[in-house]
Amino acid sequence: MTRRALTVVLVAAATIGGALVSATPAAAQPPDAVSGPTAPEDDVVYRHPVEGPVVDGFRPPAKPWLPGNRGLEYATFPGEAVTAAADGLVIFAGPVAGTLHVTILHDDGLRTSYSFLASVDVNEGRHLTAGAVVGRAARRVHFGVRDPAGSYLDPGNIVGRQPVLRAELASHDDEAVAAAAAAARRREERSTLSRLVGAAGTTGSWVGDRVADGMDVGIEAGRMMVERYVWTVARPVVAIRAWADLGAALTSAVLSPPDCTPVSIRPAPPEGQRVAVLVPGLNAPADGGPITDLDVAALGFAPVDVVRFSYNGGRILETDTAGENWFDPLPATANSPEATRRSVADSSTHLANLLDDIRRLRPEATIEIYGFSIGGMVAVSAIGQMTTWEVPASVRLVTIASPHRGLTPARTLERIGAIPGISGLDGFMGVPVGSPIVADLASGTRASLPPDVPMLSIGSIGDPLVPAVRTVFEGAETVTVGSGGLFEHDGLVGGEGTSREISLFLAGRPPACRSLIHRVGAVVVPRLIAGAHDMVSVAGAVDGLVPG
Repeated sequence: MTRRALTVVLVAAATIGGALVSATPAAAQPPDAVSGPTAPEDDVVYRHPVEGPVVDGFRPPAKPWLPGNRGLEYATFPGEAVTAAADGLVIFAGPVAGTLHVTILHDDGLRTSYSFLASVDVNEGRHLTAGAVVGRAARRVHFGVRDPAGSYLDPGNIVGRQPVLRAELASHDDEAVAAAAAAARRREERSTLSRLVGAAGTTGSWVGDRVADGMDVGIEAGRMMVERYVWTVARPVVAIRAWADLGAALTSAVLSPPDCTPVSIRPAPPEGQRVAVLVPGLNAPADGGPITDLDVAALGFAPVDVVRFSYNGGRILETDTAGENWFDPLPATANSPEATRRSVADSSTHLANLLDDIRRLRPEATIEIYGFSIGGMVAVSAIGQMTTWEVPASVRLVTIASPHRGLTPARTLERIGAIPGISGLDGFMGVPVGSPIVADLASGTRASLPPDVPMLSIGSIGDPLVPAVRTVFEGAETVTVGSGGLFEHDGLVGGEGTSREISLFLAGRPPACRSLIHRVGAVVVPRLIAGAHDMVSVAGAVDGLVPG
C-alpha cells in the first residue's frame, strides 16, 4: 500500500470509526493458561493495591530477557492512592531508571512491588499494615509478587482474580449477539462514566477548580468521540478493553501529569563529554535520511561529537569535518535502503559493535543514541548486548516514531509473505513482501533494556505510519508531540517539540506542559489511526487486534 493510499484510508477511517471487539475475563481461561510458581501457603492475607480494573494480566516471558508482564497492571487515576497489599516491611522505596517503585517484604517471605508511581509516601525500614498508602498513581500501576528465591508469581494466585480484559472478535451475524452487545455497551458506558465522574470528586482537592472544569469538558468530549467513532458502528462487538483504556487515558489527559515543565523553562544541555549516535530508519538513503534532521546543536553537540550509524556496518562517512578526528578509526561504510530491511537482530549486532568501538575511543563520554523508526528497535536490541562488555558505558536512549508495540499492516504482510511464490511486492512503508524486517515490524521490539539505561520514546499525534500508541515501551518515558502536519512521519525528527522533549529528558525534568486540547487529542487521534490500521488489515480482521 502506498503512503498516499494509506492516507486516504486513514481519513475515511476517522470518519466512519473503527472495529470493535469483545472481552473475555481471565477467569474463564483454562487452568493451564496461568503459569509461574505457586505462592507459599501462610496466614498472610493479601489484597489488591488499588480499586481499578486489571488491564493486563500475568504473562511471564519465555526467557528472562524477553518482554512480558511479570505481574498485574491496573488502570488508575493520577493521584489515586496505592496501598500495601498486606502487612510488611518496606525494603525499597525510590527511583529506578527514572521511575518510582516500592518493595515490601511480608512475613511469609513474599515480596510485593508497586511500580511506576507518581510519588512515594514511605521510607525504607518502615513497617506497614495492609491498606497503608505507599504512594500515588501516575497513569497505570504495576503490582508484582516474588517468592524468596526471586521468582515472579502470578499475583492473582494470592489476591484472587479480577476480570482481565482481553480482546476477541465475536460473530455479528446473530441478532441475539447484537442485542447482548448493545446491553453490554450500555453497562460499560454507565460504569465507566460513573468512575470518571467519581474521579473528579476524589482528585478535585489537589487538581483545583480549573482542572475540575476541564474534567467535565474532557468527559463529554470522550463520550461524544466514543459514541460517534465506536459505538455507532453497526457491529455487535464490544470493545471493553479499548473503552477501559480510553476512559483511563482520557481522564489522565484531562487531569494532566502531576508534574510538567512550563514552556518558559529551557534547560541547558548536560555537562561533560557526550557522543550522539544517530540510527536511521527504514529505507534511509546513503546520508541517513530523516534522523539527520535532529537538531543536535540545540541538544549541545558539536558536529565532531555526532556519529551516524550505517546499516552496512560502522559509521556513515562524515563530509563536513576536516583534519584529524577522534572517530577516524571507526570503520565507515555507505548506508543503503536495502541494508535497513535486514532483521533487527542482524542490524543490532552492527550497531553494538559500533557502540563498543566508540566506548573504547571515548571511555569518559556518555553515549546518547537517537533512533528513528526501526532505528529505535535496533538501538534497544544493541544496548541489550552491552552486558557482555568488560567495562560498561554510560548510555541514554531516545527513540522517535519507533513501533515498539508492532504494526498491524506488517502482520498482514508477514502472512502474505508466507504464501509460496509471493515476494518482492511493494508493501507497507515501502517494504517489499518477504523482507526480513517485516517480522520485526509485525512483532515490535522484543528485547529489553538494562534497568540502568534511561529511555525516552517520542510519538506524534498525527503519524499515519506509526501511531503514537504503538511507540510505547515498557519502562520508558513516553511522550506524544504535535508534528509539522496532520499526517507527518519523517518530519517528527526535526520538530521543535521533539527537540524540547529531548532537552527536558536529558535534564531530568518532566515533559512539557500541554493544553487540554493537545492532551485529549494525543489520546484520541492515535487510537483512531491505529483503528484504521486494523480496519484495512487482514491481520486486524483475523486476530481481532485492538489499538493501543
